Amino acid sequence: MSSVLITGASGFIGRALAASMAGAHDVICMSRQDPGLDLEWIRGESGTFEDLRQ
Repeated sequence: MSSVLITGASGFIGRALAASMAGAHDVICMSRQDPGLDLEWIRGESGTFEDLRQ
């Protein structure tokens, strides 16, 4: 199973994408707010190198 990082996972498109990919991939969500999904979540912003390094 491949790992996928979805930035903006608390938004409309990001949340839908994360939910649809969860069955076939190891999904890691990154956003400023908790997306409310039962997936791994990292608080951060994609424009910040330190947050992406997590």
